[in-house]
Amino acid sequence: MYCPKGIHSANEPSCYMGHPRSHLVLYSFGVLKFCTALGGGLVKISDHNLHRKMSEIYRSDPIQNTEQYLSNV
Repeated sequence: MYCPKGIHSANEPSCYMGHPRSHLVLYSFGVLKFCTALGGGLVKISDHNLHRKMSEIYRSDPIQNTEQYLSNV
């Protein structure tokens, strides 16, 4: 992951990992910030129960077929 200069020091991790009390830390990257079809991101989830619930929701969501995806892009 890219870490801009100035956000780390000798006493801190080499990359910003979010506030210690946060449950989710979102890292967004991509060409278009307002339309994420061509971008991506990472999520750091610190709470195991929250991760489990999110995984259950993700698994229950139907997979979009390629033709439908391409028509949206």
